[in-house]
Amino acid sequence: MTLLFKEANIRPACCFAGPRPQSLPIGFDEENAGCLRLKQVLKEQEVYLIEALGVTHFISGVDLGVGQFAAEIVLDLKRDYPKITLECVIPCEDQAAKWTIAQRDRYFSIVERCDKETLLQRHYSKDCIKKKGIHGQAK
Repeated sequence: MTLLFKEANIRPACCFAGPRPQSLPIGFDEENAGCLRLKQVLKEQEVYLIEALGVTHFISGVDLGVGQFAAEIVLDLKRDYPKITLECVIPCEDQAAKWTIAQRDRYFSIVERCDKETLLQRHYSKDCIKKKGIHGQAK
């Protein structure tokens, strides 16, 4: 499969999506065994995508929960895989406006360390989150 990507000059990518913490049984408890296992599985899958399929570009909407977990893992993996990149797709400038201070700090820390930031629109609209999903699929 990797050979086909190279011959067609296609850069394989992975886009993350998942439920927010309030929708998960673990809630916001990141020390919960279920959350720790989720993060381990995400890491294992990211390593597999890099090593087996040649994925070098990862895309995250940096949402609370899975989006942030996956993005932070990519940033950590950059030490061992310096050619991988993280793109943060921001649906609107005030995405994190209603989050807690700690949640916003984490969000901005991820965005500051990413390789590319894509802002889809300046202000919130009912369809901006949907546009974020479409942007990730179009890559």
